[in-house]
Amino acid sequence: VIIAIPAASVPDILRQAAVLHGSTELECFAPVRIGDLLTVTARITALRERAPLTFINLELEQHNQKSVLVGRCKQLAILRGKA
Repeated sequence: VIIAIPAASVPDILRQAAVLHGSTELECFAPVRIGDLLTVTARITALRERAPLTFINLELEQHNQKSVLVGRCKQLAILRGKA
């Protein structure tokens, strides 16, 4: 899987901070096969600051070309640095 994110769309906070992995929860709902086209939608579900750290909870949903939900990923990212 290759994900390309244009540099202009990366928020300043991510360019100026060290990002640490906090946790990941994965749920799989349907099989993914060779040739499937997946669309990933991400949203921030919580944002907390406790200087010098920022905690970001993310939820990512993956749908196939038939709009079937195939997976969900919940992640905690910990940012340390300039906000």
